[in-house]
Amino acid sequence: FKFYDHLPQVEGDAAGIAGIFDIDTGSRSEVDITSPSVDRYKLRQKYSNGVTAVTGWGVGGPVESYVVRLPSLTLGGLKEESVVADLDGPHSGSMSDPNFLGNVGSGFLKRFVVTFDYAHQTMYLKPIVPPPADIGTFDRSGMWINASDDGYLVNSVSQHGPAADAGLQKGDVITAIDGRRVKPDQLATARALLRTRPAGSKVTIDFKRGAEARHATVARRDQI
Repeated sequence: FKFYDHLPQVEGDAAGIAGIFDIDTGSRSEVDITSPSVDRYKLRQKYSNGVTAVTGWGVGGPVESYVVRLPSLTLGGLKEESVVADLDGPHSGSMSDPNFLGNVGSGFLKRFVVTFDYAHQTMYLKPIVPPPADIGTFDRSGMWINASDDGYLVNSVSQHGPAADAGLQKGDVITAIDGRRVKPDQLATARALLRTRPAGSKVTIDFKRGAEARHATVARRDQI
């Protein structure tokens, strides 16, 4: 790899498009494609069956992306098929940089034991066998939740997604999942329960809308 600012960069290929990729272990995504690349290769038009969703949350608030499934992503001589990709829209920051194709994050790298030899500028990727069960998956609940004083606040609901179909809305506060009272320190577990359990499985949600207590059943499904 070579350094671009403080991040390693490697050559690769996303669905037949050759380019340079940042390696960003702090990103939860599999791969983010920069907005200039999205425009140049008309990727939103090519992958029109994606979904717009909140894919992260930082100090500046929600990160919203158009999420699609790419046929493949190749780094060096390693090719992985069916990769979840965030297609970035016009905005400022690193993902508007035209000098590289995309940003590879921990969602992709968790397929491997990753070793960085910074002295020789080499990254080693050893495939994990068997691979983690949740690789290549994307949110199957259709909502993004954050911890709040009263439970888990629903900050975003994907249009026509599973949560929306079940009647949940932005601003609802989840108080129990599958009959168990939610706890702030178990947010990560709750997100995994909602987002990555098998398609076709169902989860019951108790929630409040204002002062009114409500109940819903969310049938998880693949959105992309």
